[in-house]
Amino acid sequence: MGITLSELKGKNVYTQDARRIGEIIDFGFKIGETTPFFVVRTPSGKPLEIPWSSVAAAKDIVLLKPDFQVPEDLLVQPAMPVATPQTTQAQPAQQPRFGIFKKSEQKICPYCGKPATWIPQYQRWYCYNCQKYID
Repeated sequence: MGITLSELKGKNVYTQDARRIGEIIDFGFKIGETTPFFVVRTPSGKPLEIPWSSVAAAKDIVLLKPDFQVPEDLLVQPAMPVATPQTTQAQPAQQPRFGIFKKSEQKICPYCGKPATWIPQYQRWYCYNCQKYID
């Protein structure tokens, strides 16, 4: 049974030892070659091309064959900058804005890159593509 590109996009990719490599963001071919590859966004933010011949299984997730070697530097998430406390004068509390946002205040999902939706009831942004809240 086959699988389509639209079914693969957004799927998580794992090694045989259950290490998450990232999520599929694209699919392609190299000129002069017949082996397709897919592009994975790794936790480091760098893309990784994985040949289709390295795939052991694909359904809800994509599982790689045991012989596929992942560069370790691609699996490390960049360190978050440490916020330094700053002293400021007390600001008056802002009133919450329930679902009224300017277009410039649109939030993009950091996982899939699609626009998120403001959910006033929970005062949080939600990505319908990933089906999870984002902060």
